[in-house]
Amino acid sequence: MLVIAALPFVAACAVPTVPTTPTTPTTPTTPTTPTPAPIPEKVIEIKVANYYAPTHRLSPDAFEQWGNEIEKRTDGKVEFTWYHGQSLIKSKETPQGLRAGICDVGIWCVSFNAGLFPVTEAVDLPLLVRVSAEGSPAMWEFYTQSPEMQEEWSDYHPAWFHVTAISNFHTKNVFLQTLDDLAGMRMVTGSATKGEMLKLLGAVHVNLTATDIYPALERDMVDGCFYPWAPQRSWKMTDFLVYHTIADISVNGHAGAFNLEAWDALPTDVQQVIDDLGMSMSGLCGATLTNESAWVIEEMKAAGHEFYTLPADEKARWVEKLMPVYDTWMEKVTSKGLDGQAVLDSWKQYAAKYQDTPYQPDDWWGRAGKKE
Repeated sequence: MLVIAALPFVAACAVPTVPTTPTTPTTPTTPTTPTPAPIPEKVIEIKVANYYAPTHRLSPDAFEQWGNEIEKRTDGKVEFTWYHGQSLIKSKETPQGLRAGICDVGIWCVSFNAGLFPVTEAVDLPLLVRVSAEGSPAMWEFYTQSPEMQEEWSDYHPAWFHVTAISNFHTKNVFLQTLDDLAGMRMVTGSATKGEMLKLLGAVHVNLTATDIYPALERDMVDGCFYPWAPQRSWKMTDFLVYHTIADISVNGHAGAFNLEAWDALPTDVQQVIDDLGMSMSGLCGATLTNESAWVIEEMKAAGHEFYTLPADEKARWVEKLMPVYDTWMEKVTSKGLDGQAVLDSWKQYAAKYQDTPYQPDDWWGRAGKKE
């Protein structure tokens, strides 16, 4: 009974429901267009003309190593394309070809173009540098501290400088042991300064590019070379040159430099990365040449080549003959209105500095010319 009686009471107390108004249909939303992926920056190609053979350890161990490090530090903003072994520009045409924009970076021997960089040619003067590992960082510091050297490079942007391993005398049939033995010998060297040295020593200077030396030796057109150690392996001169007379005379200065327009077109952060590597890259080139020279000499010995080091009294005769090279260089520089003695003293200062405090390897260098 309670349940039945209660039902009318509940019904009587209920609030009548208000009818709901139908909702207006919503307008369909326009589909949103997906945000497009950012367009990747165009990679900047840098073309490099390198006169060294691709098998010379500088090519992979220093030059390409440097390019790879720049690509890494710039997150791939630049990419290097390599033209080794004079495949794009002949060695002596590199400064002109670089200025003309045939390549973006050129690598060449400075004194192949006699008189174009007279201050820099101080580096080639005899008896001032012992090994490339010392002379190469010294050459970079010489550039950074010498207004005279900077001025003669104002049409380029140097990325590094290096010097070769020291040059000695390498012959095919005659084993040089005295100054008299050198008289009339047809000796190859590409550097103008070293060509003058050969003449002062009584030899006949034959000016050939590296690619022409092998056929000249094969045809007995020349008797030998006044060259560093490593190129004998990379240009296969060791097929003929089996006698090596150690006089430790001089090195040759080299440059790795940008075309100015190509340099100015680079983003500033890329430029900074390259500039920051200047000293280290110079050091890497020097270490690579010094390390490679050591095992190239050992390979020559293992192949039965013969070596002779000039005794002190005999070397003194050679040195005396070479001294006019200094006078020639001094006249060349002073004719430009420069203080040649001050320039020479500056170069000597840096050459001596790195004999006492060698540049230490950096962590990005890799094998740096060592034989593995």
